[in-house]
Amino acid sequence: MKNIKTKNFKTSDVVHSDFNKLPIEVQPIAYIAQGFIQALRDKLGIPLVVTSGYRYPAYNKQIGGSENSFHMWRFDKDGNAIFALDVMSPSMPAAKLYELIKPLVKGETYLHRKLQFVHIAPYGADEEWVI
Repeated sequence: MKNIKTKNFKTSDVVHSDFNKLPIEVQPIAYIAQGFIQALRDKLGIPLVVTSGYRYPAYNKQIGGSENSFHMWRFDKDGNAIFALDVMSPSMPAAKLYELIKPLVKGETYLHRKLQFVHIAPYGADEEWVI
């Protein structure tokens, strides 16, 4: 598998590491996440930046992430891709971006006010969190 480019994103933009060093089972999810964020950007018509994508389990633990974080990408027992992306836009505040994204994404979506990003996990619980 290789680092491919869509209109606005390279695969490495969603994983934040050397794509070739990803566990082999995570690489297909990188393509799914890349297609997802490109489709979201196309729908919104604004630039998006992925600030956090895939996290190795050791790194996730180091930063205090949940033991079951959707940032530790995986497939569930039915073959569904589980992934999370944290995003921001240089063209608007995170609160406004959250208002635009929330109706478009079924799953776990929340606004992190302090760090100014929107967390998106399309497979996650259909909840609204504001941190």
